[in-house]
Amino acid sequence: MSEINSFTGKLIVIDETNVISERFQKRQIVIDDMNEQYPQTIPFDFVQDKCDLVLGYNLGDIVT
Repeated sequence: MSEINSFTGKLIVIDETNVISERFQKRQIVIDDMNEQYPQTIPFDFVQDKCDLVLGYNLGDIVT
């Protein structure tokens, strides 16, 4: 069984939803992983109906 990990970071990019075709859309966010000794930026892609999960968040928000 795999372990689910999480981290907390600052939201630094919220892209617009990109409609790739009439049956596929995606949206990317980027989080600055501030908790690591060597900070990284980590992109996340949301697809289809999950693109709306980003609504209500703003740049600079701290997310987990």
